Amino acid sequence: MTLIGKQTIIIVQELKKNEYNITGLNPNSITINEDLARLKLLLKIPGVEQYFKDKGYATQFHKSSHILLPNVFNKIYLGALGECIGEFLLNQHLMKFNMKLERIDSIEKYEKFDFTLGNDIYVDFKHWTGNVDKNRDKEIERFVGKLNKINGKLGFVINILKPENYNPEQYISNDKRLIIIPYLYDPETEKLNMKAFETIIRNVENKI
Repeated sequence: MTLIGKQTIIIVQELKKNEYNITGLNPNSITINEDLARLKLLLKIPGVEQYFKDKGYATQFHKSSHILLPNVFNKIYLGALGECIGEFLLNQHLMKFNMKLERIDSIEKYEKFDFTLGNDIYVDFKHWTGNVDKNRDKEIERFVGKLNKINGKLGFVINILKPENYNPEQYISNDKRLIIIPYLYDPETEKLNMKAFETIIRNVENKI
């Protein structure tokens, strides 16, 4: 299948069942599949697979007449995975302290973060598939800018899965307004990062 846009030519080649190779005008290409999304690893997180089934979310890539373009895959699909799993996991821990994540209603604020805990505390979930510390300083500056634009008192940027063969570091800004949690679940040990949850709860309680 060849899709021709005004400035882009994209070739979609079926490699095998439910797996496609997407190539464009540049020499780099990616294969869109469950492995790239790390979907199987996400479903191993305790409670997530059943949560997906209860919600009617896809637990595997099925053959379809539709295709998932790289930009949509990276910016929308991976982002949606991070949001729904992050909300599920964090709310499980927050409920013990009578707290719950709420969707942001304001369009202006929603463009910056995914959820709020009230009191100008904001949460943004990520499903980074590469190293969390890549372009670290630039990313930190970007998140601080987002927090400043909405006059946030405290902001969390939370990644779901620990990267392979890499031990990313947690980041807390000097003024303790921005906290980056590198992962909530380690696929290698198959354990939740309890220290991360403790860090989140402690800092939220300090700001309330």
